[in-house]
Amino acid sequence: MEKEINNNSAINPPKKKNIALSIIFTIITLGIYNCFWHILRVKELNNLNTQKKVGKAGGIIALLFLIVGILGVFWLAEEILRTTPIFPIKFTKTQLPVILIVASVILLAKIILIFQAFKVRSIINEALQNKNSNVKLSSIYTLLFNNLYLQYEINRIIDDKEQNKRKGPMIFLIILILLVLSASIILFLKYAK
Repeated sequence: MEKEINNNSAINPPKKKNIALSIIFTIITLGIYNCFWHILRVKELNNLNTQKKVGKAGGIIALLFLIVGILGVFWLAEEILRTTPIFPIKFTKTQLPVILIVASVILLAKIILIFQAFKVRSIINEALQNKNSNVKLSSIYTLLFNNLYLQYEINRIIDDKEQNKRKGPMIFLIILILLVLSASIILFLKYAK
């Protein structure tokens, strides 16, 4: 696809990025990396000579909401630890509404990023269609893994391996399910007494 993109006079085609590093950056930055991925990839994606385009506004708005949400989480953690130094943690009447607001702000940021991911998905699908490829990016993986999955697919397209079977997202999904199940079992066994 890189050759195809370059033939279509794209100035700045999408570049390969290391998925493992993207996962690490996402964890370290508490999700802020996802916003920057969408903001910084706009020019590359819009140079694919597709009808569909994506803007920076969604990524910037999600970034602002996410920063406010993260600051709210830190403030709440400090407030709760200051007022309740021992477990079990009990929330005051004033903390509960703040928890709902912070959770709503973070959820709103995540919803915006999902919409951005689906816009990017449609651009990549159109670019693949222009390349006469019958491959379509997965809606399920886009919903679950957002920009990490999109970058995985961009890497596959650059390597001209988009026709190959997808293994990475399925492996990651299985690992994620096993981690959630393990954590659930551990918590159940710990608190079921």
